[in-house]
Amino acid sequence: MNAIRYRLSSQLKFNIKCHLDRLFVNNGLYINVASGDFDTNGDRADILHRVNNKLYESAFDNWVYENDASGIAPKNTIIASGVYVNGVFNPKSGGTYKPHIDYRNGRVFFDTSVPSTATVSAIFSYKHALIDFPDNRRVNWIFSKLKDAVDYTANIFPSGFDRQLPAVVIDIQRRLSRPYSLGGAKTHDTLVVLHVISNNTIELDQINDILTERSFRSPIKGVDFNKIPQLFTNIGDKAATYKDYTHLQGDIAFRMPTIFVDRTELMRIDEIRGVWISRIHWNCIVNAEAL
Repeated sequence: MNAIRYRLSSQLKFNIKCHLDRLFVNNGLYINVASGDFDTNGDRADILHRVNNKLYESAFDNWVYENDASGIAPKNTIIASGVYVNGVFNPKSGGTYKPHIDYRNGRVFFDTSVPSTATVSAIFSYKHALIDFPDNRRVNWIFSKLKDAVDYTANIFPSGFDRQLPAVVIDIQRRLSRPYSLGGAKTHDTLVVLHVISNNTIELDQINDILTERSFRSPIKGVDFNKIPQLFTNIGDKAATYKDYTHLQGDIAFRMPTIFVDRTELMRIDEIRGVWISRIHWNCIVNAEAL
């Protein structure tokens, strides 16, 4: 493995994603799923669907797992700490079936086989907006549907395809680097384009406002993702060494220079076959040697 895996572009993308995931949830962009809740199709939202005897999945991916994304009281976020099998709670790595939660993909893996007749359910919160990069599989799927003019549906498994939108795509487009001080420091001005995709204008407006008004002149304490501990296991559960983004930002061992969102600009809003897309520009400034 390379000593330095992530340089400035990757560091910017990872920091912006973590910052926005927390910002969005703490501004109310999440959905709580409690026992017995129903989704828009009239199905039980808390029931997990069987893939095989050791894997079950939800209709919703992108589960909240961050301790620093607590949402808005009194309806704070729910971080899943286990699942119910026939009404009996099995904590993570415990109980009869020893479940492990893949938070990002809304799936649960079991160490012990679950009977096919069992009902498996969970209570959790999921993030209302997907925030990711252009190479994400669901981002690619969304854009291919729009580009190829294929009917856009919202009831496809695996996990998460019951709720594709809204989405925010972090796309680095341009950089200007210039000397900052003696000793080799530089100022890096980077244009970060945020593509917002939604199926209604109210939702689009809400996200646009958060990305422009609430983010203007906003400093983001940088985290060096080359130095952080392991956050997730190989199946997507939180590792024993997991730390949330706020804790990573506060630990000097993981620090990189602050990212300043120096300018925000809503460039355009378009409508394509009933899907609304906006383009927001962030000018991000980092004062540092090349990372």
